[in-house]
Formats: sequence, structure tokens, C-alpha cells
Amino acid sequence: MACSGIGVMNNAPMLRGFYNPVNLRPIADALVPSIDVRLANNRVGRRVIIDSRGALTIEAGRLQWWSLTGKPTEPVPHQSEAIEAVIDSAGCVVVYLDSSQSLHWLDCKNPGSDEDLRIHGSAPALSGDGRYLAYLNDGLELEVYDRAQRKSISGLLEGKIESFAIGGGSLFASTSVAGLVEMNLETGEVSDLVPILPEIASTNPLGFRPCGGTFLLRAD
Repeated sequence: MACSGIGVMNNAPMLRGFYNPVNLRPIADALVPSIDVRLANNRVGRRVIIDSRGALTIEAGRLQWWSLTGKPTEPVPHQSEAIEAVIDSAGCVVVYLDSSQSLHWLDCKNPGSDEDLRIHGSAPALSGDGRYLAYLNDGLELEVYDRAQRKSISGLLEGKIESFAIGGGSLFASTSVAGLVEMNLETGEVSDLVPILPEIASTNPLGFRPCGGTFLLRAD
């Protein structure tokens, strides 16, 4: 007896442009960006879209806003070629990573400014209030730049950082040592959320029924 569809995932449709998130229908009169236009960041948990300004995009290393009605609006002035960027919840602060892996700080309160933070890193994530910038250093260790203090803090989490994101006043990270953890950005306090699960080296199926039934796996 054969089972159809087991282990087969249906891929989400490939979409390009501006869509209603409820029904995935294209927004009326929205322009479809060229193949060279992409969101400024495709990493999980990175903010690049806000209601007030739209979506931050990159085309040929240049940053530009697109309104949520699907029209290009204002370019974002900056000096170096951008390869990815993140924004705060107001869209006022933009932090971008240039082609040499240096992080730059742009602030709408200081138009035309492009501050090279002299930080070499990757995978930037910005808190909603624009104060904390998290990133991975050259050793793939997590560091947090505190804008109010104008300095970076290291040694925050142990182990290899597999992925991380910022939500509210916390940073959530998956680590090779502690599993899924939450770190309060203001106090640095770390809480364990989900411990590392045991790795299954081999399995011994018990009571397996091929279709529609349940089976148990024993970790050796």
C-alpha cells in the first residue's frame, strides 16, 4: 500500500511585486519591480517594511523606498554600495552593510549623513526604537552596538550563533550551546526558552503503520 504526499512539501508560489497578504492578490495599479530590485533584507526577523513609508529596496547597491501602493518614491542618500539593510519601526534609522562588510548608520534627523560605524560584521538586526544594533562579528559571535553609548558589547552569548532576530526589547537566538534563548537588550539578562534536543543518530521504528497511523522513534 503506497502513501502519496508523505514527505513532500508544496512550495509557496514565487511572487514578485506588491500583494495583499490576506489573499495574495496583487495590489491594484502597483508596479512590478524589475528583476534587479529586491527587498533590502531577506533574513528572518529583519524589518524592511513599515506602513508609513513602505518597503525599503536595493537596486544595484542603491537604497530606495517603494510605497505600499507599489510605486517607487524617495531614494535613500548614502555613500557606499549597500548589500543589505534594516530599519527601525519608524523608518527613520537605516543601517546598511556595504560591500566591504562595514556597517553604516543613516538617520533621517540628520539628512545626508552616512556614518561609517567602523564595525566589520554581518547579518545586522535593529531594535524597533533604533537604539540597539545586533550583528555577527568576523568570528560569527554576537555583538550588540548601543547607539546611546556609542559602543559595542561582546561576549553576550556562548557558542555558535545559528540565527537571531529582534522582537520588542529582546533578542532571540538559536545557539549551539544553549538552544533557543531570549536576551533582554537593555539588561543583558539571558533566559533559556527551548533546550537543545537530543540528536537522533539512528532510529528503531516501533508500531509503524505506513498510511495515516503513528510511529515511535527511539534515539540510541
